[in-house]
Amino acid sequence: MVEENKKEKKKIMFYLILFVLIVFHADIIRSADPKDRISVEEAALIIMGIKANYSQLAHIKTRTILAIIEIESNFKINAVSSKNAQGLMQLLPSVYRWILKQNNLFVSQEDVYNSESNILAGMLLLQWLLDQLNGNLMQALTAYNVGLSNFKSGMRNESYLHKWVIAEKKYKILGY
Repeated sequence: MVEENKKEKKKIMFYLILFVLIVFHADIIRSADPKDRISVEEAALIIMGIKANYSQLAHIKTRTILAIIEIESNFKINAVSSKNAQGLMQLLPSVYRWILKQNNLFVSQEDVYNSESNILAGMLLLQWLLDQLNGNLMQALTAYNVGLSNFKSGMRNESYLHKWVIAEKKYKILGY
């Protein structure tokens, strides 16, 4: 009987967390201004399209990228950080140009705010970081946030990883 109560409490807690996540997800969609933000669904469709067209990116989970977008820009298309990182994936202009050039893709700098171009460049950068760091996703995410040279010199941002883990779990529950 005690074991059944524990199972029932866990089940209730699971559904309560799921409910909160779904409500939070709905708030993101409702608050999205079509001129300023992209919806989670639209971002997921873009990511899936990129994965279909770029086989080297096919293994990256959609929820991984959605979590990065949420943390980096909160789905704001024209987001600009204090360090001039731009767009949904918050890429520095020089990194944006470099990663596209590395992949023989030539897109104008103005396209950094184009959702598809920005997400593609961010995914290519994450893949490059995964290649540099032997496929370690947590290290690649940290390097994405602080820069590879800063990461190699010991800089870390545990808060970023914590936020990413929570966001990634949310998108997993939501089916991404």
